[in-house]
Amino acid sequence: MTSAGVGAGRTPGADELRLLGMSGPEARMFRALCDGPRRAREAATIANLQRATAYRVLARLLERGLVTGDGRPTQRFVAVQPAELFRRLELFYREEAEIPGSLADSLGPAGRWAVPGEALRGGSSRPRILSQERGRAHPVFSELASAKRSVDAVVRPLATPFAYRAELERTLGQLARSGIHVRILTDATPADERFREGVVRSAVGGPDSLELRHYSPIVSQFYSIDREKVVRIPTIHASGRLPPFGVATEGRVRIRPLIERFETLWNDATRVPSPVGSDATQGRRSSGRPGARSSEGVGRPGRRLRDSG
Repeated sequence: MTSAGVGAGRTPGADELRLLGMSGPEARMFRALCDGPRRAREAATIANLQRATAYRVLARLLERGLVTGDGRPTQRFVAVQPAELFRRLELFYREEAEIPGSLADSLGPAGRWAVPGEALRGGSSRPRILSQERGRAHPVFSELASAKRSVDAVVRPLATPFAYRAELERTLGQLARSGIHVRILTDATPADERFREGVVRSAVGGPDSLELRHYSPIVSQFYSIDREKVVRIPTIHASGRLPPFGVATEGRVRIRPLIERFETLWNDATRVPSPVGSDATQGRRSSGRPGARSSEGVGRPGRRLRDSG
C-alpha cells in the first residue's frame, strides 16, 4: 500500500479515514482541519458538530497525533497531512505482508510442516507457528512468560477479545513489576487508554520499568522478547479481529529488521511519562521528548479547547 494520490492536494474521504480507525465525528473534524489552521469553534461549525462534542473529538485527535495545534494563546489547529498518515499505515501493512513469507518458511521440504526449531540454510531456525488450542490461553502468553530482560509490544486493543486484552494487561504489568523492562506502543483511543490503565494497575509496586507511548494508527500486534525473539499476530486488515495463532521468529539476523522497525515507531511516538504510581493513572498525558507530538492537558479537553475557540 502506498500513499500515492493521498497527498496534500486532496482531502481524504470518509472511507479512507475509517481505515485509520477514526469514528464518524473524528473523520468530520479531521476533514474540517485539512484545509489549513482553524480555531476550534470554526472547525466545529464546518464539521457540523455541537461545540461540546467538537471539543471532545478534537482533544482525541490531538492525543492520537492526528491533529496539531500552534501553541498560541488563541490556538489554531491543523490536520496532519494525509500522506504522512498513510506513510505510517504503510509500515504496518509491510509488516502484515511479510507474515505469509514467515508462514511459508515454517514449511519443510516437500511441503511438510517443519519440526519446530529446525534449521534453515545458513543455520538460523525456522519460524514457529503458535496455534491456540480450544479452551486454552493464546500461545503468545507462554512466549511472554519466557522474558528475562525486556519486552517491546505493539498492541491494538480494539482488535482483541476482552479475555485476551485482560490477560495481556495482567501479563505485561506483572512483567514490569518483576523488573523486566516493558515498552508498550498503543494508539490513543478510549480502548487504548483503558488498556494502558489496566497495565499500570498491574505494574504498581514494582520498579520503574514500564514505558508507554502513543502512535497512530496501529493495525498490528507485535511482541519482541529479550530482543532475541519476535512474535507477530496477523490482523488481516485494520478492522480485523485477533486470530488464534501467531508466528514466532528467532535469531538476531532474522529479527533485526523487525527490531529496527519497532525502534522507528517508538522514536516517532508520543511519550506517556512516569506511568507507575503517577499521573498516568489519572489520565494526564504530556510529551517528554523534544519534537514529540504533545498531548498535555488532553485529560481535561474542555477548558483548553474552549480557551482557543
